[in-house]
Amino acid sequence: ADFQVVETVASVDVTGQESAGGLAGSGGSVRQSAAIGDVIGTVRIGGLLGHSGRSGDVTQSFACGEVTGVQNVGGLVGWNTGEAITTSYWDEDATDQSEAIGDNEGDLIDVEGLSTEEMQGESARDTMSSLNFDETWTTQTDPTDYPTLRTLQS
Repeated sequence: ADFQVVETVASVDVTGQESAGGLAGSGGSVRQSAAIGDVIGTVRIGGLLGHSGRSGDVTQSFACGEVTGVQNVGGLVGWNTGEAITTSYWDEDATDQSEAIGDNEGDLIDVEGLSTEEMQGESARDTMSSLNFDETWTTQTDPTDYPTLRTLQS
């Protein structure tokens, strides 16, 4: 399935058997988006996408919900079968995952696992420098939290 998720923040908890992710299960592109809910499943489980196929990519995005699975489990993507994952982040503390991708067959470019402290508040601007804080994202300091999209500010 080909789809494109752009400038979206998903804050729901997801439970599924295979190809479960905080934003989507399988395929498609994710750009300038975040998943902050927990993801629980068995195979191909990721903070953003369960399975990133050859027709999609992930860029300028992040995941920070707890990710739990048995096989092919990653902080960002459970299983990447060929596309590039670029300029994206995952919270190693909150996701409880030390790897971005559970099983990777694609390129990882400027993909970095950070601590919760590094991803929240003003420090996010420095540690998540690949995100566009001038136009797309804004830091959250009162209370301290993960960045959010400027379009979601009231």
